[in-house]
Amino acid sequence: MKYPNQVFASKRKKQTLGVDCKLAIRTDESPLQVHAGFSRFSITIIDCKTGKTITPTANIPAEEVLPIKDITSNVMTAKVFNTINSGVSSNVDSDDATEVVKSTGSSVGYTEKIFILRQYAGQTPVEIIQSGGDNAIKDLTYAKDTLSKNVEKYPKNKVQIDAIDDAIGLYTCGLIATSNTTSESSVPKKNQSYTIYETPFKFMTKKNEKGHNLCYSIKISCNFAMDYPWRIEISNLYAPVETSYGGQANIKLSSAYDKVSSSMLLTDMEWLQLIDRLSVTVLNYENLNFGKLYKIMDDNSFKPDHSLAK
Repeated sequence: MKYPNQVFASKRKKQTLGVDCKLAIRTDESPLQVHAGFSRFSITIIDCKTGKTITPTANIPAEEVLPIKDITSNVMTAKVFNTINSGVSSNVDSDDATEVVKSTGSSVGYTEKIFILRQYAGQTPVEIIQSGGDNAIKDLTYAKDTLSKNVEKYPKNKVQIDAIDDAIGLYTCGLIATSNTTSESSVPKKNQSYTIYETPFKFMTKKNEKGHNLCYSIKISCNFAMDYPWRIEISNLYAPVETSYGGQANIKLSSAYDKVSSSMLLTDMEWLQLIDRLSVTVLNYENLNFGKLYKIMDDNSFKPDHSLAK
């Protein structure tokens, strides 16, 4: 078997996109979080367009797959919404498209209430954006950062983080009207590009002969006007990684070298197949391992001795 870990591949004349599964379970004190910190999918573009083959690679953490799928759903809804309002012909019946747009009202951004922001206490992220617009986005981003710091201690924070991401995604796609926008301005522009996922440079454990780490960044975007709307951009470089006094690892980008970059365009169908395959693999992996992880949790949980009770 040549590619046992591969979960998706797409080929062009001089490019190939491949995604490999590198999932791993936690072995620390929080087994029910399932995924280890390095549980991920590795995505690589093999690019021969210039005559010299380059293979930039990046990681997508397992825990970020389902939020990416949710954002994808919002963007596809916006694309249908855009098609209806721009008068462009579509294979989707207008009644069906209306139902797609309405269905966003049941997503977590509409239902999960946020209590960490006192000025918006008890409101959902969508309600917060509707009342505050761009200022609310800043407040929600602050709330997300705060919730992320304690997500291991308070697992419910993850639900609120997902709700914030969902609402911001809807707002970015023009599907949430605010007190500062008109119905016309909330319609997405046909040629507008939406960023679905983007990371700053992160480092891998792989090092070169100088002891410098391979680093990567990845950006996934969608442009409604293109026949191949989805773009995956990956950049690699080598750079020294320094550890600060507090133990924080920092990439010294000012000393980076050997940078390579490539991008590959996908159709709607290809991208939907890719993100669906990743999400199904994550869920199957979690289901496969949950039983033994739950047993680890149960075996290590405090159990009162009821025999001592009178």
